[in-house]
Amino acid sequence: MNQVSKRSLCSSPWHSLLCLLLLSSLVSVFTQGCAPIERSQEYGDIALQTQGTKIEEVQLNEGVLKVERADLAFGPLYLCSGVQAGHLCDTARLEFLDSKVIHLLDDNESSLGRLNGMSGMVQSWMYDLGIVSTLTHSRPVILNAARDLGGYSFVLEGTLRIQNRDISLKIEVALSQFDTTEKGVSLVRKSQSESFRYTITKEDVLGQTQRVMMIRFPFQDWLESLNFSRDLTDAKLDELCPSTDECSPWLVSEESEVMRQVKTTLVTQMRPQFNYE
Repeated sequence: MNQVSKRSLCSSPWHSLLCLLLLSSLVSVFTQGCAPIERSQEYGDIALQTQGTKIEEVQLNEGVLKVERADLAFGPLYLCSGVQAGHLCDTARLEFLDSKVIHLLDDNESSLGRLNGMSGMVQSWMYDLGIVSTLTHSRPVILNAARDLGGYSFVLEGTLRIQNRDISLKIEVALSQFDTTEKGVSLVRKSQSESFRYTITKEDVLGQTQRVMMIRFPFQDWLESLNFSRDLTDAKLDELCPSTDECSPWLVSEESEVMRQVKTTLVTQMRPQFNYE
């Protein structure tokens, strides 16, 4: 009796409708959070560009920072079809496997290279800062962009005007995943609250349109949030500047509060703005 019931479950038109609704519900459950199923796709590439912000100086609570250099090692970058990147992005929709130095003070549009992959929807992103953690290496791998920056992910140089003293400073930061965190996964990833949803058409990847993926970093907002007061105590100022007319260069140390702030900001706060233009 049970076998007959199973065979005849979808035999009548009414039962067929119920089966169709049940199947649709199951498909919705199992594909929730994933990109829509696409019938045809094309392999190709799209242009990847960046644009910085021209900044000469920023006002800080402690004084004024004249910015002379701000370079970021960027890449690799992965665009994923699902709404979450990380371990859920086993296969990227589009990927930029290279790494390039982004000059954050250059407000000209410049090319980073090409994003290679398939047409379709992208809903999340993840990237590294020139230093990549892989499952096949015991230590993070330094790529070309970070190598060009002396092995660092980010370099900032400038002059800090504080208490009538001019202090030349330099910040050098190396950032990557470590064995104790998420080895083999990109360092910076889109959060669920960030908006990112674009459809890359077959015409786009075949070069029949002129659209580009543009990346911009809100660098000035981040600079204005820097706080040097915890590190530049009166004793530190006297050490750096024996007189108000002459100060030694300040290479910000790994243990400083400023360094901790910079590291946190680069990963969690200086979020890139993606625009498919």
